[in-house]
Amino acid sequence: MHQLSIHPKYLIGKLPSRDRWLSLCGIAVAICLFTWGIDLLFFYSLSLFSPSLTVSLVNLLYDPPASTSALPILAYLLNIISLVVVAPITEEFIFRGILVHRWAIKWGISPAMLVSAIIFGLGHIVPFGAAVFGLLMTLLYFKTRSLIVPAIAHAMNNAATIVLEFFFPSQQITTNYNFSEYFQWGIVLIVISAPFVLRFVYKNWYKQQLLLPYFTNTSHSNSRLRR
Repeated sequence: MHQLSIHPKYLIGKLPSRDRWLSLCGIAVAICLFTWGIDLLFFYSLSLFSPSLTVSLVNLLYDPPASTSALPILAYLLNIISLVVVAPITEEFIFRGILVHRWAIKWGISPAMLVSAIIFGLGHIVPFGAAVFGLLMTLLYFKTRSLIVPAIAHAMNNAATIVLEFFFPSQQITTNYNFSEYFQWGIVLIVISAPFVLRFVYKNWYKQQLLLPYFTNTSHSNSRLRR
């Protein structure tokens, strides 16, 4: 990156001020609930057409690796580190940091956001919910100009799923499973979170002129040096 004169500190940005963290945590929680609701509706819709495929995906998603490992505790800890630390940092840096900037210069910001979100979604078991999550993480990055914020939100999302799985362990389901509960909970989560998420999108995408965080951070740094 230094050969291309790209400085990681401008790509990553700085932590927002303390007075902003409460509202940022609130929107992060709303985003998590919203995308979980999308995931549940996705599974319910898929079950109407292919129950066997839906069962396979759900079992794959919620089957902990520790259950089939010779060292279950070690496998469980490595899984936590991977989901809560490694994945959020690497995925946010690659998708929101590098790819969005690279493609935005070529195609424009909105197309770059959409394409990176779609590719991010395709790398997950539930692609549509993950794509929406990726798009919202990009908006969070643009809003704060700090890659640390979406990385923390991403870690919160993954950590919450681990905690829920720990306290409410899922069982292997069969093709006779009734997915109507997924539909009900999906609607509840979306109804609760949608007003906050839609307001966030409206204020930070539709009504706001988007600027690439890297160049904004660079210009702010240069302006401080000239003072």
